[in-house]
Amino acid sequence: MKKTLTRMTSCSLALLLLISTLSLSSCGAPDIEDVRDEFTRLIKESLEVNEILFGRGLSGYGDLKYDEDTNTYYTVYYTKKDGRLCAYRDNELGKYVVLAYRDEDGEGCVYKDEEKGIYLYSTELEYVELENLPDTPRGYHHVRTDERCSSLSEIANMASSVYSEDYLSELFAFLFGDISSLDGNIDAASPKYVEMTDESSGAKYLLCADENTCPIIDDGSRVYDYDSMKIAKRSRHSYVNIEIRACGKYADTERGEVAVGWHTVSISFTRQDGGWRLDSATY
Repeated sequence: MKKTLTRMTSCSLALLLLISTLSLSSCGAPDIEDVRDEFTRLIKESLEVNEILFGRGLSGYGDLKYDEDTNTYYTVYYTKKDGRLCAYRDNELGKYVVLAYRDEDGEGCVYKDEEKGIYLYSTELEYVELENLPDTPRGYHHVRTDERCSSLSEIANMASSVYSEDYLSELFAFLFGDISSLDGNIDAASPKYVEMTDESSGAKYLLCADENTCPIIDDGSRVYDYDSMKIAKRSRHSYVNIEIRACGKYADTERGEVAVGWHTVSISFTRQDGGWRLDSATY
């Protein structure tokens, strides 16, 4: 009996060790090379989401600016189909001309600023303004109907494709609202986006706050060195922290000031619905 108990104890210990080893291997953080491409994709896609949620926001109608040096009215806007565009009033032609932004110089480029990475190309597109839109609250403009998103649900779906539910839950409560939430008062707590319904027609409109109502948090200037990405501490199978080099504004704690340059940032990712999502900001 003693030998049998000893044999069973040895088997039990071996089994426990095996279970422990399997548990550790399944709960450990993934290798960086197994997730680098997916994490890189999420960070890159988050930059456009950041511009909508924390930056200039979705472009609207009537957002014309005037350049005194050239005596020209112009506007920069986006459409879902054609991307980032610039329309300017050609005084000789007596109409607006639409130019498209591209990432590099090439045939057909009519304007470039290599220092800022701006390359504009001619298009056959027409600049269209909608008329007879209902009045908006002070500090808000009508989002273009051909923009990347034209409703709160579309913004939410776009953001949810890269950010986690937990990260977005509080943000949506702060960034989204309806026309009644303004109650005639525009202040620092005003939502960036509100939906309104035209009482006469029943049509719904998406409104975006201007920069004075909701100041820009992310200016889109941060650049990442994706090759520097590495797994950081407190990472596990379903939740990963990384460290990555980035160039842009950052808090220099040693000098106690905001600096611009290369620095290391931490970003978190979580497993959700069978895939990875960002669980922290990328700006």
